[in-house]
Amino acid sequence: MKHDQKIKFALIGCGAIANKHLIAINRLDNAEVVGAYDIDSHAMRAFSEKNSIPTFTNVEEMIEKTEPDVLNILTPSGMHAANVMELMHFNRHFVVEKPLALRLEQIDKIIEECDHRGLKIFVVQ
Repeated sequence: MKHDQKIKFALIGCGAIANKHLIAINRLDNAEVVGAYDIDSHAMRAFSEKNSIPTFTNVEEMIEKTEPDVLNILTPSGMHAANVMELMHFNRHFVVEKPLALRLEQIDKIIEECDHRGLKIFVVQ
């Protein structure tokens, strides 16, 4: 990545925590939120209207069109591990709300796969 390029973030989940991530990302000079996705169309529409962030009804389409560097996983906590594993093939870095997973085996598999792909993963505590 070039020095003058912004790091592009895409939000997976548009609930209340998405607003906190948006605020944190907007504080950075070299970062921007390029898109958001949620299975709840009402939450997604409200987030988009409040923040003027493009939203998508299909996560693959969002990733293809916005080309994010980082995917922020902001879904309900029991879904984090599955969401990360489902999105791993896009080879993007991850910021994940706590907990990363509910079982240690899931965490080990995620870390192993990220290491194999050269991806960074950060869990918000």
